[in-house]
Amino acid sequence: MTDGSIKDDGYYRMGVAPSYTRNDTKEIVTDNITGLMWQDNADAQAIKNTWNGAKAYCANLTLGGYSDWRLPSIEELEGIVDFGHSHPTIDPVFQNVAPEPIFPFEHSDYYWSSTVVHYYAPAMWVASLWKGVSGTSGTTNSVRCVRGGQ
Repeated sequence: MTDGSIKDDGYYRMGVAPSYTRNDTKEIVTDNITGLMWQDNADAQAIKNTWNGAKAYCANLTLGGYSDWRLPSIEELEGIVDFGHSHPTIDPVFQNVAPEPIFPFEHSDYYWSSTVVHYYAPAMWVASLWKGVSGTSGTTNSVRCVRGGQ
């Protein structure tokens, strides 16, 4: 049970230090703790899509010799947020992150998750890898695919 306050990543990962390996040739980052492989090519910074478009994009992605990519759950997406870094709140091993929004309340840096907001369908959960916060969907958001797990 939490009090609703923001905690550091040690709280969420129970003190396990993040460990990533980047394969520059394949443009993939592997999370050595979870085993998940993350897309980290230029598309992970530039592609914006609707939720259905994002799901289709991941399902059709072939990257690094793999074709079993999918849209991550909100828990998986939040798992790569690292509160030890800021602007962006993601380990520097990830080289492609949607840029910081120009306007204060703009959400151009949010990434889609596959997780539906159960209390307000048809909204979906999204996470900002720039600010390290989660929220509910907009019309178009960034896309970063994952493989493994589930």
